[in-house]
Amino acid sequence: MAYKEIFGFEEERKPIKEFWKPKNVGDSFEGILRKVIPNRGKYRNRNMYLFENENGEIIGIMGNTVLDKIFNKNLSICLDKKVRIEYHGIGLNKNNVKYHLFRVFVEE
Repeated sequence: MAYKEIFGFEEERKPIKEFWKPKNVGDSFEGILRKVIPNRGKYRNRNMYLFENENGEIIGIMGNTVLDKIFNKNLSICLDKKVRIEYHGIGLNKNNVKYHLFRVFVEE
């Protein structure tokens, strides 16, 4: 059986340079999605996404309900591709609970 290495030791040794935390509507981030680490966050129910920026630095993004849903459905087309994430503010669900809105684009 043949194997393909998807995340080698070199990338694992790179420290996370910083975390992207959007504050304003219109904030965006671009990078190559290198790895998804499950079971992170306060309640161990979120994913952490590791991106490589244009300088080769690793930038982390903590998942939320919207990002996890988007990436869980589309991970196979996003992994190792250039991805753009746009922040679109706060929305309300049907129970009037606030959540952060994002749009995600993948380079073709």
